[in-house]
Amino acid sequence: MRFKSMWMGMILPLLFACGAAGGAVPEGAYLRSEFTGGQLSNVVYVFRGSRVAYAAKGDLEQFDFDAHAAAVPKNAGRYVRNGNNLRIEWGDGSVQDGELRLDRSGGGFQFYGAPFAPIQRIADPSRLKGRYYGGASYGGVSNAFDLQFDGAGGYRSGSTGSIASTSAASEISATSSRAGGGRYAVSGSRLTLGSEQHWIYEVPTGNAEVVELLIVDGVVLTRED
Repeated sequence: MRFKSMWMGMILPLLFACGAAGGAVPEGAYLRSEFTGGQLSNVVYVFRGSRVAYAAKGDLEQFDFDAHAAAVPKNAGRYVRNGNNLRIEWGDGSVQDGELRLDRSGGGFQFYGAPFAPIQRIADPSRLKGRYYGGASYGGVSNAFDLQFDGAGGYRSGSTGSIASTSAASEISATSSRAGGGRYAVSGSRLTLGSEQHWIYEVPTGNAEVVELLIVDGVVLTRED
């Protein structure tokens, strides 16, 4: 229950600080989190122009909507914002239409009863320190990331193999680092672990000292206290 409480503390403030939506929202990448049936669901969304992707992975800044739509048509759609109303038409014909409420404190928003927290680059890689682990929250986890960063260029990994999921809700895959360790580097949105390359982002939580929530290749990792 500790991790459920931690997630609630990080994400739920969005639910209580929402007002009229403004600016460019929902342009960008977001983590949508909610508890349903006692289970936490985390999904990465990317909105850009009039296009939206569900269960997005890889380069979230220069996202390839065409490749995503070709691979998983039901997880690709079009959106229109009209004032405080957001309408999404998905590739399977389903529609989400409702009020969009802006988080006054930090660029996120609430839609369809769930908070969407903004995803961004890690501007200061020295904040990446401690142990991070997790996996696909929507099923099909064959293995999980378990990475420990020392904040000074060294890392250790306790996991091997890959994360893969094919379900009615999502189709994702990500490769984890081999067990062991070595040197790491973060350049923009690229994480290098030895000879491996990954896409890495953070979900801001207000902690200026350390990164608490990571997105690595579309998979959510949580820092262990």
